Amino acid sequence: QALPATNDASASTTTSPAPLTFVTQEARTALFGAAKDQANQAAVVTGQVPTWLQGDMIVNGGGDYQGMVHLFDGLALLSKAHIEGGKVDVSQQYIRSEQYRHVAATGKMKWREFGTPLPADSALEKGIQVLTNLLDLAANKGFTDNASVNVVPLADGTLMAISETPSAAYRMDTHHLRTLAPIKLNDGIPGQLITAHPKLMRDGGTLVN
Repeated sequence: QALPATNDASASTTTSPAPLTFVTQEARTALFGAAKDQANQAAVVTGQVPTWLQGDMIVNGGGDYQGMVHLFDGLALLSKAHIEGGKVDVSQQYIRSEQYRHVAATGKMKWREFGTPLPADSALEKGIQVLTNLLDLAANKGFTDNASVNVVPLADGTLMAISETPSAAYRMDTHHLRTLAPIKLNDGIPGQLITAHPKLMRDGGTLVN
């Protein structure tokens, strides 16, 4: 049976529009500013971490976007969450690549990144950069070694931080996130680019990329 129509305003209901959501300037600064190295800081946990959940989660990504114009270009930073006994400690360390060390020493990039070119104050400086890049390419050193894309466990208990250029591969310590040494990929396959998502085979020592 149909209900009779009514003109009573109190019988109608209205829904308020959902509040607008936006990224605050503080959030942008926190995300795209410069992260700092830190070790074993107690994390603020909302809720409870199961006591049976234990281990380390280590991720790779950009930690310093100052002067960068693309999300892929931040200087590589490993972040680690150590979970044990219902508590979480967090650490983070920059990968000490040649690009990172050059930026730390001079404030300028040594090589261009994926979407960020090297700044040049004059046509002459730009020409020198182009010539230097060509010479580096001939020596197979013309691309950045900023290993900011992925991190892969290795058979000896260390990690490999890696990006899409052959020089952007570094062996990392899992405990303190120290940069141990560059990794040279000597597979005999020529080329200037690789993928950053290799697969570790069941033998524990073979990587297929």
